[in-house]
Amino acid sequence: MAHLSSTIIRGSRIVRNLVMDLRFGKVLGGTYLQKIKPTENSDYEALSRIFKNRINDDDILVDVGCGNGRVINWWLQHHPKNKMIGIELSEEIASKTSVRLQRFPNVTIIQGNAIESLPDDGTLFYFYNPFKRDVVRKFNEQIKRQFKSTQNVRFFYYNCKYVDIFERDPKWHVEFVDLGGPSSAPFDTLAIMRLIE
Repeated sequence: MAHLSSTIIRGSRIVRNLVMDLRFGKVLGGTYLQKIKPTENSDYEALSRIFKNRINDDDILVDVGCGNGRVINWWLQHHPKNKMIGIELSEEIASKTSVRLQRFPNVTIIQGNAIESLPDDGTLFYFYNPFKRDVVRKFNEQIKRQFKSTQNVRFFYYNCKYVDIFERDPKWHVEFVDLGGPSSAPFDTLAIMRLIE
């Protein structure tokens, strides 16, 4: 019975996500639709739980590893006036995402390595664990070089597999958020991280 419940919940999430994708021009799919080199797409309901009441009107939003741009879709739906930047390593995916979102003048897609492409003016950075441990370690070091605690920059790390890298570093304050969801298909854990003195 629990397996059936989980299957139904996952099915309803897929349908809900597809409908929202289509509002922004294209089914983004994710692991359940792409045949070659599948990419992860964050669930829209999870995004609502992640960002609700946590985005300011003057925030510059950065999706690190933006892939097909589902997080940017959510931001456009709920915070259409904020400046948004997506960073994507794959030239092909970055190009397609850029073309799809070109009608939004406040959206920029940067093709490149996230560690080398972090915008200095970003204030809220989102990343779903797309990296291996050594890359997360390098990402941590780059952030500390590039930003100061006085800048009030926040990093939202969803499905935070390697959050211990930040927890063990005295330069970080890490807050965990349980996003809930049905017991048969809960959402991943979110870590909201800030640099401290």
